[in-house]
Amino acid sequence: MPNLDAQIFQWINTLPDSPLTVTLFYIHYLSFVWLAFITIFLWVKFPDKRKSLIRTVSVALFTYGFCFVLKYLIDRPRPAETIPDVIVRANYYFPSFPSDQAATFLAFAILLALFFQKKLYTVPTFTIVALIAISRIYLGAHYPSDVLGGMVVGTLVPLTYYYVIFKRKTTKK
Repeated sequence: MPNLDAQIFQWINTLPDSPLTVTLFYIHYLSFVWLAFITIFLWVKFPDKRKSLIRTVSVALFTYGFCFVLKYLIDRPRPAETIPDVIVRANYYFPSFPSDQAATFLAFAILLALFFQKKLYTVPTFTIVALIAISRIYLGAHYPSDVLGGMVVGTLVPLTYYYVIFKRKTTKK
């Protein structure tokens, strides 16, 4: 009997075609477009918050790079390499753990919530993060534990930045 990680993977990966699964397919491809769109939108709408937006994008990109390094240190194979009959909807050539997209977009969403504190922007952002996380499994790119690992990194990096570096600088002034 396969482990729980593989069972959850297979359940999500084999979802039948529907409007939701088509959305999951495209959400992956549009994820960086979404990040650029929300960044540009907030840049124009909140000129007084541009420093915070630069910090948000910088930490998200750092999170992406950090995950990329972790992938090679951990070197976990992709599900298609270990599970028979995986539906691969997108090919990837890097190791699997952690999911850098889940980490990057969660890091972006967390800092967006901390710096902007507007539900109008944060609720849709976290919804998109959840869809990106599920899409990684649906596309056959990651195990659920890869996504969970990415979410742990995507939580720890921005919170460390915000509470250890940013808050310390602003309280010393």
